[in-house]
Amino acid sequence: MSTITYYVHQTTLGDPKYQRFRRILMSWLNQHLREDRVYVRDIVEDLHDGQLLVLFLEKTLQVAIHSDPTGPVSDRGKRGNLAVVLRFLRERVGLEMSPDIIDGILNKDVVSICRLLVAMAHEFRCPYQLPSNLEISVVRRETQHSGTTLQKTQRHTITEDESAWGSNEATTALTDVESRKTLDSTERVFERDAFDELLDPGAEAKLASVQRLLFLFVNKHLAPLDVTVTPGVGMHSTGETGSDIPGGDIAVPFHDGLYLLLLIGSLGGFYIPPSQYHSTPTTADQKIHNVQLALDLMERLEITPGAWHAQAIVTQDARVTMRVLYALHTAFKNTVTQ
Repeated sequence: MSTITYYVHQTTLGDPKYQRFRRILMSWLNQHLREDRVYVRDIVEDLHDGQLLVLFLEKTLQVAIHSDPTGPVSDRGKRGNLAVVLRFLRERVGLEMSPDIIDGILNKDVVSICRLLVAMAHEFRCPYQLPSNLEISVVRRETQHSGTTLQKTQRHTITEDESAWGSNEATTALTDVESRKTLDSTERVFERDAFDELLDPGAEAKLASVQRLLFLFVNKHLAPLDVTVTPGVGMHSTGETGSDIPGGDIAVPFHDGLYLLLLIGSLGGFYIPPSQYHSTPTTADQKIHNVQLALDLMERLEITPGAWHAQAIVTQDARVTMRVLYALHTAFKNTVTQ
């Protein structure tokens, strides 16, 4: 059985038109998602499971869309969310997309994701005009079971004449300066950071090193409570071991919020009454409550939240989990354990 991966060619990554295209889409998406403290940092990594697409549609159209509240941890859950998105677009706004696009998005094919976003931008009248005649080069790499790697670079057309979509009075061209800012309250550009790169192919050694550092920090400050956190293994929603979840060994122990609350209480030197959280969380709502409480306490400790949202930690997003733990490490790395 072969494994197929896609990535944007270096020539496209350096193309100012493509960079502007990405910034516009992220600005538009984040403008609608910011109320839930949810941010798109990477249009491929953050959208391929369908979760934020569902949330975006709910926020944009002010409707409730039925989806799995525990998040798309398994491939089945991801496929289900994407199917919900396509069905909703077809039935509610008349936007017809080929069902085949689901496979492309699941495989993190940037072309499939870009084409869906462009269609949505047109349908929902994105207030910023996308660059016209955008073409991108994408590398398709197939690794066969024997270890043989086949690689092919293809050129794809993503946009055509976008001026036709700019006739609406509400639609304006986004200047290069403006497009460098997301339209959220912090006016930050949520580009890929070091934690995104840790989950890239070939970064396994760096990922293991960072996780080791974070576990040492956590256990040092939980030792007075006679608590030790050990690496876990990512779990599918079906209960099967999920070795395909990158970095899952650090995401699992913290996904229900309990260890985060104990750690923050230990670092901040305060007691959190058990009545304020769920000591044996079993449902997604209970876990989200715990994690959100932990994030709120971090704000009280003047640890400014970044692109963190409780649901991402509950659904075992290792990048968000590591960002939160590293923020605590940075703030308290010189704290002496009592």
